[in-house]
Amino acid sequence: AVEQADLDGWIHAPSLQHAATAAVLRSGFRSHDGDATLAVDLDSRRARTARWLLGGVRRGQELGALLGYRFERALHDSDLDTLIDDARAAYPAPVAPEPADGAGAPERWRRSAEAIAARNVVDGMALARDAERAKTLLPAAGAQIDDLADALDAVGDLLLAESVHHLVGGNAMRAGLSADSLGRGEDVPDRFDVLRTPHRARGVTHRAAALLPAAPPRPAGWSADALTALDPRVEAWAADALGPAAGWRLTGALLLEDGSERPFARGAEELGLGALSTALALASPDPARIDGRIAELEGAPRARVRRDGASWPALRGVATRLRTLLASAQPLLPAHLAAGEAAAQITPDWAELQRRLSAFVATLPGRGDGATAAGRLNALARERAPDEAWLRGVQPVLAEALGAAVPIAPLLSGARLGPVPAGAGGAALADWARRAGTVRPAVRTWHELLLLSGARAGRVAPLRASQSPRAGEDDRWIGGTFPAADQPPARQQIAFHLPHPLPAGRAFAGIVVDEWVELLPGSEALAETKRGRDAEPAESELTGLSFHFDRPDAKAPQAILLAIPPDPRRGWTEDGLALVVRDTLELAKLRAVDLGDLPLLDDVLPGVRLNRFSPLGSLATDYWIELAD
Repeated sequence: AVEQADLDGWIHAPSLQHAATAAVLRSGFRSHDGDATLAVDLDSRRARTARWLLGGVRRGQELGALLGYRFERALHDSDLDTLIDDARAAYPAPVAPEPADGAGAPERWRRSAEAIAARNVVDGMALARDAERAKTLLPAAGAQIDDLADALDAVGDLLLAESVHHLVGGNAMRAGLSADSLGRGEDVPDRFDVLRTPHRARGVTHRAAALLPAAPPRPAGWSADALTALDPRVEAWAADALGPAAGWRLTGALLLEDGSERPFARGAEELGLGALSTALALASPDPARIDGRIAELEGAPRARVRRDGASWPALRGVATRLRTLLASAQPLLPAHLAAGEAAAQITPDWAELQRRLSAFVATLPGRGDGATAAGRLNALARERAPDEAWLRGVQPVLAEALGAAVPIAPLLSGARLGPVPAGAGGAALADWARRAGTVRPAVRTWHELLLLSGARAGRVAPLRASQSPRAGEDDRWIGGTFPAADQPPARQQIAFHLPHPLPAGRAFAGIVVDEWVELLPGSEALAETKRGRDAEPAESELTGLSFHFDRPDAKAPQAILLAIPPDPRRGWTEDGLALVVRDTLELAKLRAVDLGDLPLLDDVLPGVRLNRFSPLGSLATDYWIELAD
């Protein structure tokens, strides 16, 4: 009698594909009783070891050298350093190939190769393959040799499992690459899907932004320049971060040409620059524009400027954060506020943006030369029908012309931010920005800028949030905390700073300083199928089971013949049905014929039917007639 407990069983895997992979590997192992080739063991320790070794191969190391490093380290940790030289002598690492006859001195190459091998590392691949003999040569290192052989076996198990995993999933190319990567020593996978646990989750897009009205109030004390006219909203945002220009007292000394010094004290409002121009100039590696402006105001244009006083580092700290955010910021577009039909109802004012760009280009020298950034920007400003693709092309050219990235944003009409979600108060949003800033550098810079500007202004920076889609007015905030079984339906949210209030129903613009997608774990679809006292928790996962069973050797034919009567008006008759079945049987017999069953027709099969009245058909017919003659 056959012991059923030894044959039957099941495997619970983290996904259906993992379950199928495990079933194939187990079936292969049971089909080759006594062969350890398919005895796959990928526990956490072996998987970690195999990933470390394959990571070294991906970075250009030899697997034998990596195994040798591991073996020698194990000897050192076991106070068996005296065996390292013996192991290197018995299993030397490969060296450069011997030069061809007449090239160099062969004897010198042999002595240098022996010296390099002696001081190199053990060939771990050769040692692991010769483990039994190595134990007799190094009896005290038996445990370390077994560990080395186990590490090499773990690499083989991981590559085999990864190859089968992709083969089961229908990715034959990845399966072949995984199986052959070690032999070629290149294209080693950087991740192994067979070791990854898939999770069911919903993607949620988070954005941090600044929103401003179409006509923000003029910044206090800051002058108007070309950048101010290019985007007055970005200028107002920078001015709000810097605060009133009169609040910055710039002090220092002029180093005159005769070697003497002369102190100076100027307010930022005297520089004649806008807030954005001041921030970009001061945050640059060489703030020569600021120094030159101060020297001109002091009547000594050739003097050098030494910056002293507490205002300089404070102003530079704010300016550096502004320039850092602008370098990666992007203009606010409809897709940042809504999705689907709601986004289609938001209309960007491209004509107004193009007029601002044209006015700015008119102030640039060299705009008539198409080879310069100003010339290319001039050509873009004259294009018809601007859109988002046009704006994406303008941004890098504008950054090249300015020497710094500055996003220009269109005014958005028809946008509705919606009510503030439940739990998205000012303190909660500030804490969310602080927590997100620990993993998002741009959000950290944005949060620091808000703290600095708020501390200087003596007020808390106003923050708000909006999310979509919404199920109702009392939706919970997707960026806050909520029960696992009561997740908000939102798939995107934007947390934004409001330097100035937005008039209701009016157009506004903004810049997005950062955006990212995070996964909200859980399967809402599973949770909705079971409710009540034994409700399915929202954090449930869909896993897979594979079963071992004795498949029957004989199976009833499982085929369905779908046929249409020759005359639909007459319908089926006994003779017609019999003819259809007979024709089907004849066709099935023909399909069972292979090319090997027709050796005399190798030269003409597979055949191609040609229209005998076409030029190609006539040529083929004449050819076969002449061949027959």
